[in-house]
Amino acid sequence: MNMPTREHFERLYTDDPDPWCVADSWYERRKRQILLAMLPMPYFQQVYEPACGTGELTAQLAQRCAKLVASDFSERAVAIARQKTAQLPHVGVMRQDLPRDWTRMNRGGHPLSDLIVISELCYYLSADAMPELVHAALAGLTPDGYLIACHCRHAFDDRLQATAAIHHMFNAHAALAHRARYEDGDFLIDLWRKSADKIGVELRSEKGDGL
Repeated sequence: MNMPTREHFERLYTDDPDPWCVADSWYERRKRQILLAMLPMPYFQQVYEPACGTGELTAQLAQRCAKLVASDFSERAVAIARQKTAQLPHVGVMRQDLPRDWTRMNRGGHPLSDLIVISELCYYLSADAMPELVHAALAGLTPDGYLIACHCRHAFDDRLQATAAIHHMFNAHAALAHRARYEDGDFLIDLWRKSADKIGVELRSEKGDGL
């Protein structure tokens, strides 16, 4: 199966401005509350939220940071999220193709984020795109920044990647130290911190194994 196209998501938002019932469903409201409760600090300087959808989580993250950049694949979703955050001058919402535009953003000198929130995104990406997204996430974090990822565990038609496999890719990266996990039958949330110390330990271990 190929990655869902931009037109696919535009059609979804044309048929229904909230196609996943993000605003009202108990699944979505409970997920947001747990994700926000897992954040290790009350306040962050720079937050980046790719795949923000209609901005329900964006509006709540905005209360926890000095600056927030959010993005989505769909122009219609971006327009709704911009309207929802219009009274929040420290929030910016833009359209992006991921992971390509995230890589370009990093190369363009965009400020590093001390928190990156990846929610309900990665299962739409191909196996080839996933490593680039993981690399972009690490490149966009401050040296001691946090990354939190949340994904549904149920089967659905557009899914290209299993949730456990997605989170394993982040967990296996040498630069990420795992800090917390929440899981139930509906979703999985993992929190990592970028750690230069972890990289150093693993490099020393690899050199030792070669002696």
